[in-house]
Amino acid sequence: METKTLFSVLLPATNKTYEMWVPDELSVYDATRLICKILAEQEDRYFVPGQTSALYEKASGDELDINTRIGELGFVSGTQLMLV
Repeated sequence: METKTLFSVLLPATNKTYEMWVPDELSVYDATRLICKILAEQEDRYFVPGQTSALYEKASGDELDINTRIGELGFVSGTQLMLV
C-alpha cells in the first residue's frame, strides 16, 4: 500500500496555497520536481520553476534536505511548506 502525506504548499510568487498528496517514498528532490511541475501548470503566467527551486518548512523556514525521503521527515498531513 502506497502511503502519502497531504501538504499545504505556499507559492510566494502568487501568494496562493495549494494542497497536494505526495507519496512518502519520494525523495524531497523528486517531490520538489513533481510539485514544481504541478504548480507550473496551474500558474503558468506567474511561476516558472528553476534549477534552484526548493521546498522549505513554512513554520521554521528550514530548507528540506533533497536526499531525504518524504516519509522520513515525520510530517503529518496538513504540514505547511513553501516552494521558493
